[in-house]
Amino acid sequence: MTDLVVTSPPPELAPSFTARQVRRALDLATAIVGFATLIALLAVVAAIPVLQLVSLGYLLEAEGRVARSGKFLGALPGLRPLARVGSAVIGTFFTFLPWLVARDVLHDAWLIDPASRATRNAGIISLALGLAGLAHASLAILRGGRLRFFFRPIANVRWALARERSGEGLGLDRIGPAIRSLALPHYFTLGLKGFLAALLWIAIPTALLAVGPKAPPIALLGGVLLSIFVIPLPLLQANLAATGRFTAGLDVKEAWCRCRRAPLAALIALVAALALAIPLYLLKIELIPRDARSFLAAIFLLTILPTKLLAGKAWARGGREGKAFLPLRAFAALVALAPAGFYVLIVFLTRFIEWRGALGLFEQHAFLVPVAFY
Repeated sequence: MTDLVVTSPPPELAPSFTARQVRRALDLATAIVGFATLIALLAVVAAIPVLQLVSLGYLLEAEGRVARSGKFLGALPGLRPLARVGSAVIGTFFTFLPWLVARDVLHDAWLIDPASRATRNAGIISLALGLAGLAHASLAILRGGRLRFFFRPIANVRWALARERSGEGLGLDRIGPAIRSLALPHYFTLGLKGFLAALLWIAIPTALLAVGPKAPPIALLGGVLLSIFVIPLPLLQANLAATGRFTAGLDVKEAWCRCRRAPLAALIALVAALALAIPLYLLKIELIPRDARSFLAAIFLLTILPTKLLAGKAWARGGREGKAFLPLRAFAALVALAPAGFYVLIVFLTRFIEWRGALGLFEQHAFLVPVAFY
């Protein structure tokens, strides 16, 4: 009886230097496309009343991830699926580009002679290109939405026929789970909690500030209170984002403890939140056209997202044991009063340039929904 010789599988070869660089470049491209798609989608949602809370909820989710882990890496959920969405949008544009050109030719032909043979032919070509583009884009999206699928129409048809013959279908059953994976109710609920918690802090001081010219002493009191309340607000929102509890956004004691453990990080988060919010108040001078709101919302999001991540980082650093050096804590507390006071002054002055007057004082995009228009 012969002995069985068991041979171990050959060791896997490590990827070459070129393969590693290509993989890194592809990962970077995926992150860039995913981030651009994320900002575009959040900007569209942020321009829609009520649904603006979804954008705020996503920002708070990113802030909470940093607060829980202490790392910026992986803070933005869903970048890879969003990169697929961005690729699908780009591919769909190229798919319908011939149809757009044909529609333009048809429009010109119709203006010259609506009843001519050339106009009728242009209409037939436009319709054919539109139907073909719709079918091709649908198959490419159902196949997975990768950019290369939009440039392989024959392969897409073969894939669809093979799926139908095998009884697997075209994957329409995946649409429901894909939509549920977006977690829109979670983002909306988190955004609503963050909005209400911040509103509770700034509502009364802002209302006192709004009486300005009629009762200067009351306005001054409101300004002082608002200056004090905005100092812990970034950390309070980070607490809410990290735990998901509404009451965490009102827990001043915990925010103060975190601030004493990481005063410089808390100060940086506060200064960033206020400094990046102030220039955008210039966009409130006149009513923003509805068709331009998504573009402006993207600008707001690009400035507010870093401040949320910094607040989450400050919250994470504040989880360490012990307290910072007393002079350092005193320095941070005194310095924080300056940007807070300047921010309140800018908010007060916006009533004189904002098209809605005193009502615009409550549109504080640094802490409420991430746009200066509701």
